[in-house]
Amino acid sequence: RAKRRAGRSAAIEKIRQDREQEKELEALKKEDPVAYKQLMKEREEAEKSFEELKKRRRLIAAAEERKRRKELGLPELEATSEEEEEARRQKRIEERLEVIREAKKKERVNWLPYVLGGLFVAYIFFNVLNVFGGKKKDDNDEDDKDD
Repeated sequence: RAKRRAGRSAAIEKIRQDREQEKELEALKKEDPVAYKQLMKEREEAEKSFEELKKRRRLIAAAEERKRRKELGLPELEATSEEEEEARRQKRIEERLEVIREAKKKERVNWLPYVLGGLFVAYIFFNVLNVFGGKKKDDNDEDDKDD
C-alpha cells in the first residue's frame, strides 16, 4: 500500500509540474516567441538524442545477449534485420491509416436524400398552398373585363 500511495503521489506531483511547465511555456510563447521556438527546438533535439541513446542501449544489450548465448552454446535467436523491422513499422502504419480511413468513411453522411426529401416536402407544401389559397377573384376585376 505504501508503494502504491508513494507512486500515486509521485504521479500527481508530476502532473502538477507538467501543468506549471505548460503555463510557463504559454507565458513564454506570448512574451518571447523567438525564445519559445528555440526552447522547443532544444527539447526536440534532446528527445531525438534520448531516443538514439535508447536505441543504442538496446543494440548493445542485444549484442551482449547474442555473445552470452554463443558462449553458453545456446542457439541464436532469430535475428531481425533493420529492413524487416522497417517493413513491420510500415505495415503497422498502413494498418492504422486504413482504420482512420474507415472511420472517416463512416463519419461522412450522404446529404442527397435529405435535400431531395426537403425539396419534395416544399413542393407538396406549396402545391397545397396554391390549391387552397389560390387567387381570389374580386368583383372589380370581373367588371373590368366586361368593358
